[in-house]
Amino acid sequence: MPQLIEAIGAHRRTDTVARRTARAHAQILSLAQTRLRTHPRLAGLAADVASGRHDAYAAADLLLNQG
Repeated sequence: MPQLIEAIGAHRRTDTVARRTARAHAQILSLAQTRLRTHPRLAGLAADVASGRHDAYAAADLLLNQG
C-alpha cells in the first residue's frame, strides 16, 4: 500500500496546472453539452430554425441566455 500512495503522489507532482486546467475545461464542456442536449426548449428552437423563424446562431443564443 505505501507504494501505491507514493505512486499517486508522484503522479500528482507531475500533473501540471495546465493539464489539470485542460481536464477541467473538457469536463465542463462535456457537462454543459449533456445539459443542453436535454434542455426543454431545444426541440422548439430546432423547429423554429427548420421553419426559418430563427437562424441557428439566434437559437443558440436563446438557448444559452434563457437557460
